[in-house]
Order: sequence, then structure tokens, then C-alpha cells
Amino acid sequence: MASEDVMTAKNDAGKLSDRFLQWSEAELVANIITCAQDNGWKAVHFRPAKTARGWRTPIQGDKGSPDILCAKGGRLLLIETKDATGKLSPEQRLWAQELTYDENCRSLPVGAYGYMLARPADWPRVRETLERYG
Repeated sequence: MASEDVMTAKNDAGKLSDRFLQWSEAELVANIITCAQDNGWKAVHFRPAKTARGWRTPIQGDKGSPDILCAKGGRLLLIETKDATGKLSPEQRLWAQELTYDENCRSLPVGAYGYMLARPADWPRVRETLERYG
């Protein structure tokens, strides 16, 4: 489903749908990628693959890097995604602390770069950021 469909779909009472609140992390990632690309961003997400030793995401360097990288017009937006109850791993928390201006991992406004921790409830804010700077 394209990102626009979720935000403009009406429920039986004629109110805007909030079904994005029920998204899994995978659904959130897919909608962020679609919205980013629809707004002219280059976007990438590295998915883990099942190996004989379990699920692995091939990387070189520090573990815990953000899930999605978006770039457009000299701007870089890094997005860590979680489902509604997901917690940052210690490695993800270290990345967040390096990319934000305080220990509470509040996101920076998008300028040269930005970082966001996004859960399904954050979808309107994520979408607005991608559209505003896209």
C-alpha cells in the first residue's frame, strides 16, 4: 500500500484512518521507503537474511546503525525503526547518542543531516518530514 493511501483512507465513520498504529516494523519500513522515494529521496534499508547461524545482516563496522538511510539535495536522514513496543539495543542506543543532541535521543531537525527513532505512532511526523524536505 502506498503511503498516501494509509493517511487519506477514511474509516466507516468518515474519520481519517489510524490503522498505521497497528503496523509491524516491516510495514513501517516499507511505508517509509515508499514515502521517501515518492518525495524524491534516495532511500535504502539493509534487510537481514537467514543463514545456517540464524538471522544476519552483513555489515562491516559498528553494529546498531540506523535501519534506513535517506538522502536528497545534500540532506541525509537516518531512521531507526521499531514496532510499537520495540526497544533500542545497547549498540543502537550508542548510535542514537552520537547522532542526536541529547541523551534522550530526540531527533534533530533535518538540515545537513537528521536522525529519527520511528515507531508506527510516529508515522505522521516521519511522513511530514519526508514531504517537507523532499
